[in-house]
Amino acid sequence: VVDSLRVAALALADGAIRWRKRLGEAPAGSPLVRGGYVRLACDGALHILRVADGDQVKRFDFGRDLTAPAAGDAARDAVMLLTDDGYAVVLEASRPSP
Repeated sequence: VVDSLRVAALALADGAIRWRKRLGEAPAGSPLVRGGYVRLACDGALHILRVADGDQVKRFDFGRDLTAPAAGDAARDAVMLLTDDGYAVVLEASRPSP
């Protein structure tokens, strides 16, 4: 679940909040959840959080605004992003190292 400045994980069984994180700015779209990680584009960066506890395990800074949400490519096991100045960025990020 994402609102303008927070992302939260809810328990499937009862909807209870499992964890919640504050963001620096509004995300560029919905988060991508796959392989035990949440990938979220905001603050000119791709944030990778663990689904289990919300801890950030990696942050990729781009130095420019991201205009589209993270999109997954299961065949390549990659994450794709678009920047506000027209670049497409592809990261192989399924298993980020801390």
